[in-house]
Amino acid sequence: MVPDGWSIKKLGDVSVFVTSGSRGWAPYYAEDGDRFIRITNLCRGQLALDLSDLKHVQLPDGSSEGQRTRLSSGDILISITADLGLIGFIDEIPPEPTYINQHIALVRPDRHQVDPKFLAYQLASKRQQDEIAKIRDSGAKAGLNLPAIRSLSVPLPSLLQQRTISQILTAWDHAVEAIEKLIRNSERQKIALTQQLLSSTGHLGSRGWEFRPLGDLADIYDGTHMTPDYKEEGVPFYSVEHVTRSDFSNTKFISRDVFEKENRRVRIENGDVLMTRIGDIGTSKYIDWDVEASFYVSLALIKPKASMDGHFLSYYIGTRAFQRELHHRTIHVAFPKKINLGEIGECLVGVPPLDEQKRLATILSTAEVEVAKLNRQLDLLKEEKLALMQQLLTGKRRVKTVDTAAPVAAIG
Repeated sequence: MVPDGWSIKKLGDVSVFVTSGSRGWAPYYAEDGDRFIRITNLCRGQLALDLSDLKHVQLPDGSSEGQRTRLSSGDILISITADLGLIGFIDEIPPEPTYINQHIALVRPDRHQVDPKFLAYQLASKRQQDEIAKIRDSGAKAGLNLPAIRSLSVPLPSLLQQRTISQILTAWDHAVEAIEKLIRNSERQKIALTQQLLSSTGHLGSRGWEFRPLGDLADIYDGTHMTPDYKEEGVPFYSVEHVTRSDFSNTKFISRDVFEKENRRVRIENGDVLMTRIGDIGTSKYIDWDVEASFYVSLALIKPKASMDGHFLSYYIGTRAFQRELHHRTIHVAFPKKINLGEIGECLVGVPPLDEQKRLATILSTAEVEVAKLNRQLDLLKEEKLALMQQLLTGKRRVKTVDTAAPVAAIG
């Protein structure tokens, strides 16, 4: 049902053109030069481009390659192969010529009919993403073809309302970006603090510090070598992804009989440390909760002895010095790469007295709690923005067409 004052238009009817990038860019790749946008630069659920892994190209003089798709302010990008429907928006005129390849479609909106950023938000919405999923080509190399993209139906209010909605959602995006920046800064500060407090060079002369092999300070075990027979419910089963994501809330399960058998060999307990040892190597997680779970061979379980605080150890594992030790002892020719338990035990740990370990762990834990608090705020803000976006882009929530200087306050 179309809200009063809204209309349904085909994407091709409200765009100057819809096209895709050119093939054959590889010969022009360079260390610097013109910017080159690929699917990896598009993001799910946001319009901003991720330019952390940006390619550049240098075109020969007189080349017409990419002239159709040289990007301009207001252009919308859609991934049409692999991870379909990722959306990118060119907010400002790029500082240098910018191009795309054949895996991305370019939509250039007709500004007389639509606000470009409003249209980008529509294409990123759940409704439009569901439509994109329906029109994808079938076959081994499923993708989106340009006629299908042009045929997408888009609900549109008046141009003035489009601009107001766009401003409101942009304000929310800026709030999200501000918290993301705070998180990045806090993460960097936490890493710097960890290196400063636990650096071997900083504590070589400190009273009471010594370097000892991890195997002298803790018992080290690996998890079950058997491929788990997963169940619909039962005892949680931990593997690498739970440690790397620091999220143990969503696991697979094994039967209690299998768990009890493995538990007789080794048991995860509060105060232990889990560390990845196959594929990803050296990511650690301190177990600070009462746990009943089993774990896979890809993880090492480190059970500190009386002279070693597990929380301190989990932070020390993340230091550059310990990570270098792990890298040196890793079997890099294996696929996936791995490190054996004995080699982990040979890695040196800088060890202060136990009370100092606990003091340092408390300082670092406080910094970690602050980062976790910011991440929770970010998750909540994203959820609220997603709900608001759904309401605004379907006309379920009306907006005033005045007072656009404070777009969030313009919600009626």
